[in-house]
Amino acid sequence: MKANNANIIAQLNRATEGLIYSCAGDSLVGTCVWEVADKGEFSLENMFKLFPSEVDWIEEIYTICNQLVKAESNYRAVIVDEEKCILGLYHIYLEFFEFLLSYLPNLEIYKITIYQTLLHYHIDTKEGYREAGRCYIGRIKDGDWIGISNKYFVDFLATSDEEFLPEKSNLFGQNTHNFLQEIEILIKALYQSCRYHYLAFIQGEKSLGLNPFYIFNNIIWEVAVTKEMLLRKLLYSTGIISTRRFRGTRFPDVDNILRLHLRNLRAYKFLGTELCWLGETQSGDWIGVTAHCYPSG
Repeated sequence: MKANNANIIAQLNRATEGLIYSCAGDSLVGTCVWEVADKGEFSLENMFKLFPSEVDWIEEIYTICNQLVKAESNYRAVIVDEEKCILGLYHIYLEFFEFLLSYLPNLEIYKITIYQTLLHYHIDTKEGYREAGRCYIGRIKDGDWIGISNKYFVDFLATSDEEFLPEKSNLFGQNTHNFLQEIEILIKALYQSCRYHYLAFIQGEKSLGLNPFYIFNNIIWEVAVTKEMLLRKLLYSTGIISTRRFRGTRFPDVDNILRLHLRNLRAYKFLGTELCWLGETQSGDWIGVTAHCYPSG
């Protein structure tokens, strides 16, 4: 580690020793450093990576359906005929993927991963990355990149300051516009099919209230001219990341050190629970402090 970076980290370690960040639970405050020479430019494209997932489409669909039924069985209801329920969901998902493949013949499954050193709790994984979500990505005939993913249940996008969000554009080709029109109609129809199918196989469950596993109520899609920009859009629209201007960490001594030594300060929230306050050093590296915000409820 560079001498200047080590000095700043040492000051932050002393200032954060024993500090507790309370957010529906208590978390110790930690420190982190991103040295450009070691990890590359500090950007969303380097903080997050897309790793291809080698999964057969049929296996992917059955896995999704099986997970949904198992989760729902454990959560609130009894499935009368589990295999029949999975088969019914399978046909719904098959229609969804056949539509995607009609526009995106080279559709691929990706894992969205985040570099672990930015997280408060590190888990040893391959290449230092932790999985943050999954998405389906392909390139349409017009040349535009399209990504489909599931949105987090809580809308963290609303907490991002406008200056950090990707620019919006509607300058897409005709095939892309056709895709956007058709997928919106299809998702609404599949959501209803999924809901009605599920209700038909619940024993003693008469409520028409929304069920937590109605995944077609939480699918989002984004379009971009490059794969890198598509990833950036997906990160924000799914709620995997939110970014705000630095307004302090609740700890004056820590804030003073950050403001004294760092520029371009900002606050990140990763995966809805991982907090990271970061700033740039004079040499272009990034240093900050981290905490874990436990979800409420």
